[in-house]
Amino acid sequence: MKKFIFQTHTVITLMALMLTGPFIFAQSEEDEKTVEVGTDTTEIAWKNRKLIIIADEDGRRFEIKEVDRKDTDEEADERREKDHDYDHDDDVDEYEEDDYDGYEPDYDKKTKRSRKSGNSVDLLAFDLGITNYYVDGLYGADAATPEMTLKDFRPGSHVALHLFPTQVSLIGRGAIYLKTAVTVDWNNYYYVNDITPVGGEDGITFSDQLNDQLTAPLEKNKMMVRYAQIPLLIGIDTRPRSDGDGLRVSVGGYAGVLWKARTKQVDENNIKVKTPGTFNLNPIRYGLTARVDFGWFDIYLNYNLSELFLEGEGPLLANNTRGNTQTFTAGINIIHF
Repeated sequence: MKKFIFQTHTVITLMALMLTGPFIFAQSEEDEKTVEVGTDTTEIAWKNRKLIIIADEDGRRFEIKEVDRKDTDEEADERREKDHDYDHDDDVDEYEEDDYDGYEPDYDKKTKRSRKSGNSVDLLAFDLGITNYYVDGLYGADAATPEMTLKDFRPGSHVALHLFPTQVSLIGRGAIYLKTAVTVDWNNYYYVNDITPVGGEDGITFSDQLNDQLTAPLEKNKMMVRYAQIPLLIGIDTRPRSDGDGLRVSVGGYAGVLWKARTKQVDENNIKVKTPGTFNLNPIRYGLTARVDFGWFDIYLNYNLSELFLEGEGPLLANNTRGNTQTFTAGINIIHF
């Protein structure tokens, strides 16, 4: 009787194997795994399922179990990692094509985020323009001090380097914004006449006598004044999320301190003489500024409310009084601010 029961169980086991065999062997080698544990225990792995067939040698116990091997099989873990990588790659492709129009994801992700928020911090910006001044409201050769006449429209007479220009959105993700930077500002006053600025107790004067080292007429004669200052502007952007294609208008002010001043004279024999000094210059500077950006073409205008020289120490006028001197600069923005 026992022998009959054991034979019956054996026949059932073989039939189970025959039924499940085609499905098992139809799977890829990666998904197929058959392990025998013990003498009469057989494990059949198929996809994420596992069949366990247990039979006692004496035929007293025969059992078929079906378990989920997702969390118990290393093969499933590897498959899930591959699936995760595949899904991640799909996400990156969709991220690049749909959101960033095929640009590089790292660069454009930053650009997109900056454009959406309206906030940005750049490394530097650069201005290049011209400078001149008014003396008691009179400009250039019409001023009461003709020896101070400057060369008009001298390229490079104004240079400004803006470090870490920062924009902070106020309204509409950059539609209305604040902008600032740390600015190093150079004003180069190129004189038409062969004169030498001389500082004094009473005020700035201009001498016709040149340095003894200079043996020929001057080819270049300028006074360089360098400032460290902070601008603060409020602006309006007509297309805040269009990568700068719209019109941007900003106005504001600036304030700073005198950093350094010197004269530089070069004669026709290329002999150079540099003379540092304070030249009765005002150590404090403040004024108004405006910028208009037309996409790739940006212009700016600065006007100093403070006097170039200390109060009462400006250039001597014909009526023997000291004139008030206000400077202005204008030009184009080479590297966007």
